[in-house]
Amino acid sequence: MACRIGCSGIVLSSGSAYGVILPTIASNDCHIPDNLAVEAVGFAVSFQADTYNPTEGTHMSSAASNSTPAVAKAGGRTLVTAAVWGAMAGVGASLVMAMYAMIAAWTYQHTGFFTPLYHIAATFAAPDTMMTSMEAAMAGNSFTFVFGPALLGAMIHMMVGAMYGAAFAVVAHLLRWHGVALVGAAMVWGLIVFAISAWIGLPVAAALFGGGDPIRNMASMVGYPTFIVEHLMFGAALGILLLGAARNSAARTGSAPRG
Repeated sequence: MACRIGCSGIVLSSGSAYGVILPTIASNDCHIPDNLAVEAVGFAVSFQADTYNPTEGTHMSSAASNSTPAVAKAGGRTLVTAAVWGAMAGVGASLVMAMYAMIAAWTYQHTGFFTPLYHIAATFAAPDTMMTSMEAAMAGNSFTFVFGPALLGAMIHMMVGAMYGAAFAVVAHLLRWHGVALVGAAMVWGLIVFAISAWIGLPVAAALFGGGDPIRNMASMVGYPTFIVEHLMFGAALGILLLGAARNSAARTGSAPRG
């Protein structure tokens, strides 16, 4: 006997977002084989599982919404961490820069080994120690040391180095600089710091703190070539220190370092 399936109606599956269209079985005309009924139900279940579930969608949206503050907070922590590492690298780079400046002052400039520290200290203190050191160097004594002004100059120099280091590290983190690109960008940053210091920072500091001409004209007193090399040294040391820190961190976490 022939078996007939009629499509006389539409049945909507109760759990579906859009409803599952099923044929209405004209069961009055014939006996439906069990395997056919199972296949029909299986099709309905399969179709329903593949459709969009608004409850899951709502949960996913809610989870994404709830995770936004957490992601922002984590991103903020990452930037703070980058700034801290940058500040520490900036301090280290400032020491490299200071050592070069002191060696230059001792050797070919003949102004005294500790004079660069006294020069920086003149931002807040009288320039008397700087002048005494320079006069002593001209007389043949290149190592006039006065603890207070030397410490003040070193502290100012390291604080400024930390500030510039932190700023660079945050930018490097956001732009994902690694390897040679990081060191190269840091050297360019050193030149930018030179320009900011020579034509903005030092004149402003002289006006605010009464440092006068020794601070306002520091770049020309030191000599522009030496002042530029000092800042290139700062940038190179900053980039190398940050690169080393990144590689050490990658080694500890077991991830592959970039660059």
